[in-house]
Amino acid sequence: MVPPNVHIQYVDEVVNISDGESFELSRQLGRTEGIFCGGSSGTNLGAALRVARDLDKDAVVVFIICDTGEHYLTKHHSDEWLKSKRLLEPQKMTAGLISGTKAANAPQSLVSVKPEDKLAEALSKMDELGLTQIPVLEEGKPVGSLRENRVLAKVVRSRHLLEAAVSEVMEESFPVVDVDASAQEVTQRLQSSPAVLIEEYGRITGIITRHDVLDLKLGNTGSLA
Repeated sequence: MVPPNVHIQYVDEVVNISDGESFELSRQLGRTEGIFCGGSSGTNLGAALRVARDLDKDAVVVFIICDTGEHYLTKHHSDEWLKSKRLLEPQKMTAGLISGTKAANAPQSLVSVKPEDKLAEALSKMDELGLTQIPVLEEGKPVGSLRENRVLAKVVRSRHLLEAAVSEVMEESFPVVDVDASAQEVTQRLQSSPAVLIEEYGRITGIITRHDVLDLKLGNTGSLA
């Protein structure tokens, strides 16, 4: 709808955004940013994202949150309403969702060690939490990893390594995937690595192991699509 009071001479481009995309982006603003808004704000975000694709990476894009979601509780903020209108897309399994479906006895937050930690302390932490691998982070960045079976094999040959720093025995870091990476990308990475790290807004926030994915496939914690 184009209102009669629009000043079309100031409009440089018109971007068409579907109802489905508007509603999904409106709901996404609520889930990820805590902004409870209406469908028109979702439309604005959709147009902003389209425009941003063709801009320089240093460009700043501003869009307007022009409505509130309280008037749409029984509309696009309702799963049942969206289903009745055939506007609800099946939820795609992502790295973030896989990480959020870990078994109840698994650590729910990222556990890591530092390069300067003693190996004995790192092994003790792994044993206490039942971990077979652990990432090594320095100032929040991945710099290496420890795998229990390989570390123990080294310790059996050279017991003095228990007093050594983690940096002396760590191996290469686990691969990193974005929090929104697809389940397919995660499983592909796990073919060559026992675990992958999850990055969100430039920070390492989680880890997915082969065991986590196996639990999903077996239906122990959810479903892997």
